[in-house]
Amino acid sequence: MKRLSLRLKLTLVGMIAVLLPLLAIGGVSIFMSGKALGDAAQSQSREVARGLAYMIDSTLQEELKIVSQTAQREAVIDAAAAYAGGAKEGAFASKATAELTAMVQRSGTDYEVVYIVGLDGKVIADGQGGKYVNKGIDLSQRDYFQEAKNGKVNVGSVVTSKATGNVVLTFAAPVYSRSNQIIGVVGATMGIGFLTGKASETKLGKTGYGFVIEKTGLCIAHPNKDMILKVNTAQTEGMKSFSARFSDLAVAWS
Repeated sequence: MKRLSLRLKLTLVGMIAVLLPLLAIGGVSIFMSGKALGDAAQSQSREVARGLAYMIDSTLQEELKIVSQTAQREAVIDAAAAYAGGAKEGAFASKATAELTAMVQRSGTDYEVVYIVGLDGKVIADGQGGKYVNKGIDLSQRDYFQEAKNGKVNVGSVVTSKATGNVVLTFAAPVYSRSNQIIGVVGATMGIGFLTGKASETKLGKTGYGFVIEKTGLCIAHPNKDMILKVNTAQTEGMKSFSARFSDLAVAWS
């Protein structure tokens, strides 16, 4: 093999000297571009999730106002007062049942039921024509009942309804007597579908969808119904650190 000429050697060295920096710059540029795209995608995801979380929170706050106003209705106060005074049935309970039933019917599919609960946890009147009263349902151990009994308007944990078996969310408010004493609780129960709908109707990219978890990491709203109350992100590999960042409801993307 013939030896390379000095000119060719110098040319090769020069080419290498020029190409190496270009290759290095190109590699760095590709890396930085990829990182920038990744950062932009994460930023977009956060903004979409933040907007969706705000929308869901606004919906929850509106429902809390409605249940609080319901607890101030005259028929509701009279029914709770009569029950607290020892009248387990009567005209006041019947009138409250009629009003609540009309309220549920006007709402369409928004509410599964609206009901009045005595301080013992028993349903006094309901918006399903008295069906819940007749079933003798005891709600004394529900978290929303305990919170409302202590004077707090609140939204309870997502649970399986004792009456229907559906996955539901309940908003609750204390009922005050005319002398400002807590005499009962009003609960408004909704199917979890309204949360799932709001979370999943907003898309991120071609395949991204939203879902909602509560502070324990439990999935409470998801397009796949089999995930609801079955998957806990705090116990799922790859999601534990994500779950640890939230202390209340969180909207996530998949």
